[in-house]
Amino acid sequence: MGIYQAKNKNEFINKFINNENHWRWFFANTFSYEQKLNKDILDFNKEEIISWLKDKKITKGSAKSYLDWLKMYQEWGLQQGEKRLNIIEASTVTEDELEGITIKDKDLLSFNSVYNAIGKSHDMVEIQPLLNYQDMLLVYLAFLGAASNKTSVLTEIKHDHFDFDNKILRMSQINNYYNDIIVDDYCLYLVDKVKNTNIYNRYMDLNSVENRNKTKNFRTYYDVVGTDYIFKPTIVGVNVGNTRVSSPTLSMRAKAFSKYTGLNLSLKNVEKSGKAYFLKLIIDRGYKISIHSEAVVNGLFKRFSINTNDDDRMYQSLISIKKDLLKIYPEYTDLLKKASK
Repeated sequence: MGIYQAKNKNEFINKFINNENHWRWFFANTFSYEQKLNKDILDFNKEEIISWLKDKKITKGSAKSYLDWLKMYQEWGLQQGEKRLNIIEASTVTEDELEGITIKDKDLLSFNSVYNAIGKSHDMVEIQPLLNYQDMLLVYLAFLGAASNKTSVLTEIKHDHFDFDNKILRMSQINNYYNDIIVDDYCLYLVDKVKNTNIYNRYMDLNSVENRNKTKNFRTYYDVVGTDYIFKPTIVGVNVGNTRVSSPTLSMRAKAFSKYTGLNLSLKNVEKSGKAYFLKLIIDRGYKISIHSEAVVNGLFKRFSINTNDDDRMYQSLISIKKDLLKIYPEYTDLLKKASK
């Protein structure tokens, strides 16, 4: 897909060279509506912006992110004298107006939403992939069950804990009580990308842009510490020698990229969504759903560190996961009933 009136947009993109892919994705998402109205989104009025957002069929959180990005572009256009009107129309859209044109956020995530956020799929153009391979891997590992013991376990994972030949994350090498987790080629691809990436891109918002304009040598990325751990701390100010990122830092990153995408990508929400997805896979493969089903025990309970020595705990967990499954995939109502008999 092209970029409408690319000259203006390329000048704008050059201000954010490390976020170039993001902006090209954003302008690819405005292209068809710009063609429809025969004008650059730089000059969309309020009614046209609302119509464009309504046409996207996105959640309120995603719409707010789109508006933030559009504000940045319109502010630039105003400063450069490229806008026809002396107003930032994107700033005039209200919360109530967004409420009336956006779809309800189910909070829990379908596998398609997760896959698009981490770059594994590209079929949902309204979801912007995350800016960093570290973040993609963080979300994917939570979805696969690696954060089920506790979030801090993620900070202990090293590149060498991944068995590339057998496609297994050897969690037992961190702690004997942890279960190893089967991963896939895409997970291993992200692991390699993380190993060979030395920067961490910032999730730019309007405040970041204001700081960029005020601060000399402002950068849209941080350098990261060289380390064997897959999640690398950034070098901010003086490097005090930390080679492991902290658990609160991972949570803060998740909060930042959740705001960026408009999706709830908190590790707990991603993990819950992952449990529902793996239950869906078990149903898809024709297995029975019960706490004593080998497919459920191995493919769900052990993957997500649910105690398989406690029938009551397994029973309650399965009830909860079934409810989450139907929130995300309501079309599975009859299939779940059949599989549970």
